[in-house]
Amino acid sequence: MIHRTALATLFAAMSFAASTASARLITFDDLADNGGGTAIGNGYSGLDWDNFNVLNTASLVPSGFVNGTVSS
Repeated sequence: MIHRTALATLFAAMSFAASTASARLITFDDLADNGGGTAIGNGYSGLDWDNFNVLNTASLVPSGFVNGTVSS
């Protein structure tokens, strides 16, 4: 049988872990393209980026990139 103290400690640890997690939407709207795709630097939005670029799809008409644009 689990002791009440151990059960309370486990519950408190799980509650703390759940309360510190958070999610945030990254829109990339504050990044600018230099005309040929601009690399997203490490640390952007607290994440490490490797081989990801921001691209202004409005300049690529006609292309499939325009259809995939979610954020203006």
